[in-house]
Amino acid sequence: VSELLFLTPTEAACLLRHYGWKSQKLQSEWLADQKKVRATAGMSEVKATAGTAKPLVQCSTAFCDEVPVAQAHALNCGHWFCDGCWSGYLNSQVTHGRSCVFATCMGMKCTINHPHKFGCACKEIVPEAVVKRYVKDKALVEKYERWLMESFVEGQRSIKWCPNGKCGNAVEYKAGGMKSIACKCGHRFCFSCNAAAHTPAPCDLVKKWNEKSNSDEATEIWLAARTKQCPKCQVRIEKNKACNHMSCS
Repeated sequence: VSELLFLTPTEAACLLRHYGWKSQKLQSEWLADQKKVRATAGMSEVKATAGTAKPLVQCSTAFCDEVPVAQAHALNCGHWFCDGCWSGYLNSQVTHGRSCVFATCMGMKCTINHPHKFGCACKEIVPEAVVKRYVKDKALVEKYERWLMESFVEGQRSIKWCPNGKCGNAVEYKAGGMKSIACKCGHRFCFSCNAAAHTPAPCDLVKKWNEKSNSDEATEIWLAARTKQCPKCQVRIEKNKACNHMSCS
């Protein structure tokens, strides 16, 4: 995608993340209107901080002063923040959940002096490299990478997670092939419905069979808990009152 659309790998990754890794949709909309795609995805066209010659820059938060350029960073939108602010913000984003893969700049695009609202927030997306630059905790980095992978898998029709709860592999289905997938962990399942492999039975028939089986199992559990067989005729009798004395008809 980066070569086809003349983008850097970082730009291509940010756009693909925004488009749910649907490259065909990204390509068609990019060729139709690049500026609209950039604005929607939160990716500025020109780096506003290019050629910064000042030795000090003002951190955009209300609690920091000027800091050396080497101790600060700005995305293409041009909002400068010191390393401490970036570190605190991105670590917090990863800690709060998988939405961190869509984390945006902390700055405000609105320059008017008024109480900022949601629409004033900068929408510049934070690239993966910037997140990994400021998030040093190994466990948090692993979480972030896992959520990135999950966002990719969920955006692909031909890739799914293995339904085995003890397995973390993603498997790919090649069009035209058997939909009974054998994962490396040894688990076999149907790619269409995630149930245990059931070739040649169709998914809808298997679903009905499972529903019937589960229903019968539930009935047996209820009967075992609420009834007992008559020792003479073997007919089941339900106990519906407090007394343990039973009389079979």
